[in-house]
Amino acid sequence: MQNHTHLQKPRLYGALLAICLLFGACKDGEVVETIGDHRVTTAEFEQFYEAAIEKFTMRTGANKSRVYQLICDPSQIPQDVDPQIRETIRSMTPRNMYQIYRDSLIVEIVAEEDGFLDRPDVQQIIELTIRQTIAELYMQEMLKNKIRISQEDKQQMCEELRRRDPATYGPLTLEQCWEFAEGVLKAEYYRQKTPEIYAEIRERIRVRRNDDFDRDEWLDNGVELYNTIQAECRGDTADEAGSAAP
Repeated sequence: MQNHTHLQKPRLYGALLAICLLFGACKDGEVVETIGDHRVTTAEFEQFYEAAIEKFTMRTGANKSRVYQLICDPSQIPQDVDPQIRETIRSMTPRNMYQIYRDSLIVEIVAEEDGFLDRPDVQQIIELTIRQTIAELYMQEMLKNKIRISQEDKQQMCEELRRRDPATYGPLTLEQCWEFAEGVLKAEYYRQKTPEIYAEIRERIRVRRNDDFDRDEWLDNGVELYNTIQAECRGDTADEAGSAAP
């Protein structure tokens, strides 16, 4: 089971590794081992580890100090937490994260040697992933800067959580309950306010539509790949009907 986990994790953290290697920001510290021609240093891994935790807290809106507590003691993770988030927190020990980092590096080095990163389709996917990640992290940052949660709000939500799940939240100290309550309130705020924040961002950019181009018609009928997909679907249907005929 452990090996399967290692094979899945590079997809989550490979971008952090690529940034570290690309900008040469990970060269200090003691050499841990050399993989191919790349020297893995203590500072390089420390920066990767820090970036991985920062990425998690930004994406989830979680309180960083609370994330640290859960990394130290994963048994404190509430039962109603999303399973993927639970797995990510459990994986955030240095030993697990180093294995993830090491596996990602090995795959990336071999992929580069094979010319995989030079393929236009791969470059397009990488560019798309970077753009989506920037948009996601920036939106989270904007939301975090705007949210205001009072002590009264946290207390009320704490009481609500203890009513909903006394087995999980009842044994917590008041401070711990407040931290979980803050996380729940942030998640709800993000869900409600994301469209509003996007509208504010959108107002800062001028978008000029080409009046001579029918965008709706193009999106409905003019995208070549989608038309190809539709044609293949129709062909499959026709083939199935033909094979069923006597």
